[in-house]
Amino acid sequence: MTTNVGQRRRTGARGRSLALALALAGVSGCGLFSGANKPAPNQYWLKPITDFQGEIQAVDWQLMVKPITATMGLDTVKIAKRTSQYHIEYFEGAVWSEAAPRMVQMLAIEGFENSGRITAVAHEDSGVVADYILQLDLLDFTANATSENTGFVNLDVTARLIWLQDAEVVASRRFTIQEYYGGTEEDHRRGRVTKSQQSIRFHFIVQAFSKVNEAFSAELVEWTLAAGQEHAVRAAQAKAAADAAPPAPAT
Repeated sequence: MTTNVGQRRRTGARGRSLALALALAGVSGCGLFSGANKPAPNQYWLKPITDFQGEIQAVDWQLMVKPITATMGLDTVKIAKRTSQYHIEYFEGAVWSEAAPRMVQMLAIEGFENSGRITAVAHEDSGVVADYILQLDLLDFTANATSENTGFVNLDVTARLIWLQDAEVVASRRFTIQEYYGGTEEDHRRGRVTKSQQSIRFHFIVQAFSKVNEAFSAELVEWTLAAGQEHAVRAAQAKAAADAAPPAPAT
Protein backbone atom coordinates (compact mmCIF):
# COMPACT_ATOMS: atom_id res chain seq x y z
CA MET A 1 0.00 0.00 0.00
CA THR A 2 1.32 3.41 -0.97
CA THR A 3 1.07 6.28 1.53
CA ASN A 4 0.57 9.83 0.29
CA VAL A 5 3.05 11.82 2.39
CA GLY A 6 1.65 15.23 1.36
CA GLN A 7 -1.89 14.16 2.26
CA ARG A 8 -0.72 12.86 5.66
CA ARG A 9 1.00 16.16 6.44
CA ARG A 10 -2.07 18.18 5.45
CA THR A 11 -4.32 15.95 7.52
CA GLY A 12 -2.00 16.29 10.53
CA ALA A 13 -1.92 20.07 10.17
CA ARG A 14 -5.71 20.23 10.03
CA GLY A 15 -5.93 18.05 13.10
CA ARG A 16 -3.54 20.25 15.08
CA SER A 17 -5.38 23.39 13.97
CA LEU A 18 -8.71 21.90 15.03
CA ALA A 19 -7.31 20.85 18.41
CA LEU A 20 -5.83 24.32 18.98
CA ALA A 21 -9.11 26.00 18.03
CA LEU A 22 -11.05 23.77 20.43
CA ALA A 23 -8.55 24.46 23.22
CA LEU A 24 -8.79 28.22 22.73
CA ALA A 25 -12.57 28.01 22.60
CA GLY A 26 -12.52 26.10 25.88
CA VAL A 27 -10.33 28.70 27.58
CA SER A 28 -12.43 31.54 26.21
CA GLY A 29 -15.61 29.84 27.23
CA CYS A 30 -14.40 29.25 30.77
CA GLY A 31 -13.46 32.91 31.12
CA LEU A 32 -16.78 34.01 29.70
CA PHE A 33 -18.93 31.90 32.00
CA SER A 34 -16.83 32.58 35.12
CA GLY A 35 -16.99 36.32 34.44
CA ALA A 36 -20.75 36.17 34.00
CA ASN A 37 -21.13 35.21 37.67
CA LYS A 38 -19.02 38.11 38.94
CA PRO A 39 -21.18 41.01 40.21
CA ALA A 40 -20.79 44.36 38.48
CA PRO A 41 -18.96 46.98 40.58
CA ASN A 42 -20.92 49.73 42.26
CA GLN A 43 -20.71 53.03 40.41
CA TYR A 44 -20.20 56.31 42.27
CA TRP A 45 -20.41 59.87 41.04
CA LEU A 46 -19.81 63.22 42.71
CA LYS A 47 -22.12 66.22 42.81
CA PRO A 48 -21.02 69.59 41.40
CA ILE A 49 -20.80 72.53 43.74
CA THR A 50 -23.94 74.68 43.84
CA ASP A 51 -23.36 76.85 46.92
CA PHE A 52 -20.64 79.48 46.72
CA GLN A 53 -19.51 81.48 49.75
CA GLY A 54 -18.35 85.07 49.43
CA GLU A 55 -18.26 87.37 46.45
CA ILE A 56 -17.38 86.02 43.02
CA GLN A 57 -16.69 88.56 40.29
CA ALA A 58 -18.88 88.41 37.18
CA VAL A 59 -17.06 88.40 33.82
CA ASP A 60 -18.14 88.86 30.22
CA TRP A 61 -15.61 86.56 28.54
CA GLN A 62 -15.80 82.86 27.64
CA LEU A 63 -13.79 79.94 28.99
CA MET A 64 -12.84 76.48 27.74
CA VAL A 65 -11.78 73.81 30.24
CA LYS A 66 -9.38 71.47 28.46
CA PRO A 67 -9.22 67.69 29.11
CA ILE A 68 -7.35 67.09 32.35
CA THR A 69 -4.04 65.26 32.15
CA ALA A 70 -3.17 62.66 34.78
CA THR A 71 -0.81 59.78 35.43
CA MET A 72 -1.84 56.31 34.31
CA GLY A 73 -2.61 55.34 37.91
CA LEU A 74 -5.25 58.07 38.17
CA ASP A 75 -6.57 58.02 34.60
CA THR A 76 -9.07 55.25 35.31
CA VAL A 77 -12.58 54.65 36.59
CA LYS A 78 -11.10 52.72 39.52
CA ILE A 79 -11.19 54.53 42.86
CA ALA A 80 -7.63 54.89 44.07
CA LYS A 81 -6.21 54.51 47.55
CA ARG A 82 -2.62 55.27 48.49
CA THR A 83 -1.06 52.64 50.74
CA SER A 84 2.43 54.16 50.72
CA GLN A 85 4.25 57.13 49.31
CA TYR A 86 5.05 55.15 46.18
CA HIS A 87 2.15 52.73 45.85
CA ILE A 88 -1.48 53.04 44.70
CA GLU A 89 -4.14 50.35 44.98
CA TYR A 90 -7.84 50.38 44.12
CA PHE A 91 -10.99 49.70 46.11
CA GLU A 92 -12.62 46.45 45.08
CA GLY A 93 -16.16 46.44 43.76
CA ALA A 94 -16.34 50.22 43.29
CA VAL A 95 -15.69 52.53 40.32
CA TRP A 96 -16.33 56.12 39.35
CA SER A 97 -19.07 56.81 36.79
CA GLU A 98 -16.28 57.85 34.37
CA ALA A 99 -12.51 58.14 34.47
CA ALA A 100 -11.38 60.43 37.29
CA PRO A 101 -9.79 63.18 35.10
CA ARG A 102 -12.89 63.44 32.92
CA MET A 103 -15.15 63.48 35.98
CA VAL A 104 -13.16 66.29 37.63
CA GLN A 105 -13.20 68.26 34.35
CA MET A 106 -16.99 68.03 33.93
CA LEU A 107 -17.58 68.85 37.61
CA ALA A 108 -15.38 71.94 37.22
CA ILE A 109 -17.40 73.06 34.19
CA GLU A 110 -20.65 72.58 36.10
CA GLY A 111 -19.16 74.60 38.96
CA PHE A 112 -18.49 77.55 36.66
CA GLU A 113 -22.00 77.27 35.25
CA ASN A 114 -23.59 77.09 38.70
CA SER A 115 -21.71 80.21 39.80
CA GLY A 116 -23.72 82.28 37.30
CA ARG A 117 -20.75 84.61 36.93
CA ILE A 118 -19.44 83.80 33.45
CA THR A 119 -20.86 84.31 29.97
CA ALA A 120 -20.04 80.80 28.76
CA VAL A 121 -17.90 77.84 29.85
CA ALA A 122 -17.55 74.55 28.01
CA HIS A 123 -15.36 71.57 27.20
CA GLU A 124 -13.22 71.09 24.10
CA ASP A 125 -15.95 69.67 21.81
CA SER A 126 -18.64 72.25 22.52
CA GLY A 127 -17.91 74.63 19.66
CA VAL A 128 -17.69 77.61 22.04
CA VAL A 129 -15.24 80.28 20.89
CA ALA A 130 -13.25 80.85 24.05
CA ASP A 131 -11.25 83.86 25.18
CA TYR A 132 -9.35 81.88 27.80
CA ILE A 133 -8.36 78.23 28.21
CA LEU A 134 -8.04 76.50 31.57
CA GLN A 135 -5.53 73.63 31.59
CA LEU A 136 -5.56 71.33 34.63
CA ASP A 137 -3.18 68.54 35.66
CA LEU A 138 -4.47 65.99 38.17
CA LEU A 139 -1.54 65.03 40.41
CA ASP A 140 -3.42 63.23 43.18
CA PHE A 141 -6.98 62.06 43.77
CA THR A 142 -6.68 59.25 46.29
CA ALA A 143 -7.85 58.08 49.68
CA ASN A 144 -4.80 57.94 51.92
CA ALA A 145 -4.40 54.73 53.90
CA THR A 146 -0.71 54.82 54.81
CA SER A 147 -1.26 54.63 58.57
CA GLU A 148 -3.82 53.34 61.06
CA ASN A 149 -4.03 56.86 62.47
CA THR A 150 -4.56 58.53 59.10
CA GLY A 151 -7.68 58.65 57.01
CA PHE A 152 -8.12 61.40 54.46
CA VAL A 153 -8.79 62.03 50.81
CA ASN A 154 -6.26 64.16 48.94
CA LEU A 155 -6.77 66.19 45.78
CA ASP A 156 -3.78 67.88 44.12
CA VAL A 157 -4.23 69.87 40.91
CA THR A 158 -2.13 72.41 39.02
CA ALA A 159 -3.95 75.02 36.95
CA ARG A 160 -2.84 77.32 34.15
CA LEU A 161 -5.05 80.04 32.67
CA ILE A 162 -4.11 80.78 29.05
CA TRP A 163 -5.17 83.76 26.94
CA LEU A 164 -6.10 82.24 23.61
CA GLN A 165 -5.21 85.33 21.56
CA ASP A 166 -1.47 84.87 21.96
CA ALA A 167 -1.20 81.61 23.98
CA GLU A 168 0.06 83.57 27.00
CA VAL A 169 -0.12 81.93 30.42
CA VAL A 170 -1.69 84.76 32.42
CA ALA A 171 -1.89 82.95 35.77
CA SER A 172 -1.03 79.62 37.38
CA ARG A 173 -1.73 78.00 40.72
CA ARG A 174 -1.52 74.69 42.56
CA PHE A 175 -4.51 73.47 44.58
CA THR A 176 -3.90 70.93 47.36
CA ILE A 177 -6.94 69.99 49.43
CA GLN A 178 -7.46 67.31 52.10
CA GLU A 179 -10.61 66.05 53.78
CA TYR A 180 -10.44 63.73 56.79
CA TYR A 181 -12.87 60.89 57.37
CA GLY A 182 -13.44 58.70 60.43
CA GLY A 183 -12.67 61.52 62.89
CA THR A 184 -11.59 65.15 62.83
CA GLU A 185 -8.16 66.29 61.70
CA GLU A 186 -7.24 66.99 65.35
CA ASP A 187 -8.28 63.44 66.30
CA HIS A 188 -5.99 62.03 63.65
CA ARG A 189 -3.06 64.20 64.69
CA ARG A 190 -3.39 63.16 68.32
CA GLY A 191 -3.90 59.48 67.53
CA ARG A 192 -7.44 59.38 68.91
CA VAL A 193 -8.87 57.44 65.98
CA THR A 194 -9.17 53.72 66.63
CA LYS A 195 -8.76 50.94 64.11
CA SER A 196 -12.48 50.21 64.21
CA GLN A 197 -13.20 53.84 63.33
CA GLN A 198 -10.86 53.47 60.34
CA SER A 199 -13.08 50.64 59.09
CA ILE A 200 -16.04 52.91 58.44
CA ARG A 201 -18.27 52.19 55.52
CA PHE A 202 -17.09 53.13 52.07
CA HIS A 203 -19.69 55.83 51.51
CA PHE A 204 -17.95 58.04 54.09
CA ILE A 205 -14.82 57.89 51.94
CA VAL A 206 -16.86 58.84 48.89
CA GLN A 207 -18.29 61.76 50.88
CA ALA A 208 -14.73 62.89 51.58
CA PHE A 209 -13.97 62.73 47.85
CA SER A 210 -17.07 64.85 47.25
CA LYS A 211 -16.03 67.44 49.83
CA VAL A 212 -12.51 67.88 48.44
CA ASN A 213 -13.97 68.28 44.96
CA GLU A 214 -16.47 70.90 46.15
CA ALA A 215 -13.72 72.82 47.95
CA PHE A 216 -11.50 72.61 44.86
CA SER A 217 -14.29 73.75 42.52
CA ALA A 218 -15.09 76.73 44.73
CA GLU A 219 -11.45 77.85 44.87
CA LEU A 220 -10.93 77.17 41.17
CA VAL A 221 -13.95 79.22 40.07
CA GLU A 222 -13.05 82.17 42.29
CA TRP A 223 -9.38 82.16 41.29
CA THR A 224 -9.99 81.69 37.56
CA LEU A 225 -12.56 84.45 37.24
CA ALA A 226 -10.49 86.90 39.29
CA ALA A 227 -7.24 86.18 37.45
CA GLY A 228 -8.89 86.20 34.04
CA GLN A 229 -10.74 89.46 34.69
CA GLU A 230 -7.60 91.16 35.96
CA HIS A 231 -5.83 90.21 32.75
CA ALA A 232 -8.83 91.16 30.59
CA VAL A 233 -8.86 94.66 32.09
CA ARG A 234 -5.11 95.09 31.47
CA ALA A 235 -5.47 93.84 27.89
CA ALA A 236 -8.36 96.23 27.21
CA GLN A 237 -6.41 99.15 28.63
CA ALA A 238 -3.38 98.29 26.51
CA LYS A 239 -5.54 98.06 23.40
CA ALA A 240 -7.21 101.39 24.14
CA ALA A 241 -3.83 103.06 24.62
CA ALA A 242 -2.56 101.59 21.36
CA ASP A 243 -5.65 102.75 19.48
CA ALA A 244 -5.34 106.27 20.91
CA ALA A 245 -1.68 106.64 20.09
CA PRO A 246 -0.91 108.87 17.09
CA PRO A 247 0.15 107.01 13.96
CA ALA A 248 3.84 106.71 13.32
CA PRO A 249 5.16 109.31 10.88
CA ALA A 250 5.59 108.11 7.33
CA THR A 251 9.14 107.65 6.20
